[in-house]
Amino acid sequence: MTTETQNQETTTGQDAQRPVELIVMCDYYDIPESVKELFANGESSYSITDPYQSGDNIFAMNLFLECVGVPDEMIVIDDGTQVTLKNGDKRIVIDSGGLGDFHLHGFDVTVLDT
Repeated sequence: MTTETQNQETTTGQDAQRPVELIVMCDYYDIPESVKELFANGESSYSITDPYQSGDNIFAMNLFLECVGVPDEMIVIDDGTQVTLKNGDKRIVIDSGGLGDFHLHGFDVTVLDT
């Protein structure tokens, strides 16, 4: 059994919706592992440093949202580099910005409602 096959057999819940390659790639990023963790952490800063993923801040935001597993219906406003999410009665804003080049990206989360 290959590692990829093992990963596919052991992924459940939210990860079952994402390709194995994305799950493995996201494991190396300094980001929450799930939407639940993203909201539970409150105001926080995260980063993605990846020499194989290159792009602007909009690309980075989309990568962040995909890796965390944010469903489209949770996105209230998407301005490219700033996204507002709603989960029940809680709202947060995520801002994406560069950390020096196209391989380093930062994300700041602000809580709007508690």
